[in-house]
Amino acid sequence: MSQSKREDELDKLNDDQDNSVQTVVETDETETSYEESTETWQEDIYSTESEGALFEPDVNERKRVDYTWTKYAAWGFYPIYSFTLHFAWNYDGDDIWGVDYYAYGDIHANITTWWYYEGVIGEGEDIGDESFEVYSEGEFEFDFPYYQGSKFQQDTPKIRVRGDEMGDWEVLEEGL
Repeated sequence: MSQSKREDELDKLNDDQDNSVQTVVETDETETSYEESTETWQEDIYSTESEGALFEPDVNERKRVDYTWTKYAAWGFYPIYSFTLHFAWNYDGDDIWGVDYYAYGDIHANITTWWYYEGVIGEGEDIGDESFEVYSEGEFEFDFPYYQGSKFQQDTPKIRVRGDEMGDWEVLEEGL
């Protein structure tokens, strides 16, 4: 239904019905998930020593991870929104390079029609030779028109991760 029709219907609610609507859209459950992939390639390195040419294979890898933090409705099975940090880096057991990352938000389905993804509001990086940390913070707003445009709720989920020269990674911080 259109925004104006929705507002008309909400105006008809009594206090008990209004409280029920608020309970339905409140959230209290979260879940995390990730998808990870690794690409491996080998570079041939030749060096010379007094005994002749020496072949040394150099194995490099690039790991990609999409780490997602999802917020659910109060009854715990219906996702309201997700915030995902995508990060990737090259590593060879000694060093890292080619670190990149970005974040994005998704609003899920009909019950959450008053939630809006406002975008990334903060991000940063600390990249060294053997490890890195990246983080991103997004903003989601719940704008319930029944309350004359006032912002009912604002969430700012953050994800901070660390990766290293061995291809290992861990979550340092997540959530609101």
